[in-house]
Parts: sequence; structure tokens; C-alpha cells
Amino acid sequence: MKFFTRKELLAVILIFSAIILASLGNFKVSLRRARDVQRKNDIRSVSDALVKYSEDFGPFPLAEDGKIVGCQGPETKIDEKGRITGLVACEWGRDALADKLPQDPLFKEGYLRANPT
Repeated sequence: MKFFTRKELLAVILIFSAIILASLGNFKVSLRRARDVQRKNDIRSVSDALVKYSEDFGPFPLAEDGKIVGCQGPETKIDEKGRITGLVACEWGRDALADKLPQDPLFKEGYLRANPT
């Protein structure tokens, strides 16, 4: 049984190295694009929650102690004009419209946005 010569083995290693190096660059680009798609989906989900709130309650509510007034309380009712009254302040992101607000997975690294295109 005949094995590879040193030159052949070196050529194979060089070819595989070139393929791996070319793939790493594309892999980083694909990771960046995947994060961008996730950010767009997160923004879309926040937008959908705001639209749903607007459809359910009409205009956006006022804030009280830094919390949105929009959750059902003990005295919540619908008046004769169809408006909801008696709403209480909610913990942000803990209501029925959105389980929790999405967060950027790289938020601890600080904010830096560069467009490489």
C-alpha cells in the first residue's frame, strides 16, 4: 500500500487550509446577518405589541410612576362610550401583550453600529 508523499500531503494541507480560511470569513458575515435578522424580528414584535395595544385600548396611555397605565385593575370597566376606565399601572414587559421585551444579545459589549457594506 502506497502512502502520500510529503509534497502531496503538504499540498492537501494547504488546500484544506485555504478552504477553511475562506469559510471563516463567510461564517462571520452569516453570524452578523443572523443577528440583524433577529434585531428586525424583535423590533417587529414590539411594533406588533404596540399595534395590538392600540387596537385593544385605543390611544396609548399615560405613564404613572414610570409605569404604563394599561392593566386591568379592580375597578376597570367600560363606560357608555365604549372606553375602558379604571386601568392601573403595569410592570413594563410583564403584561399580556408581550411576555418580555427582547434584548440585544451583545448589549453588555456597548453600543457600536458600523455598516460594513
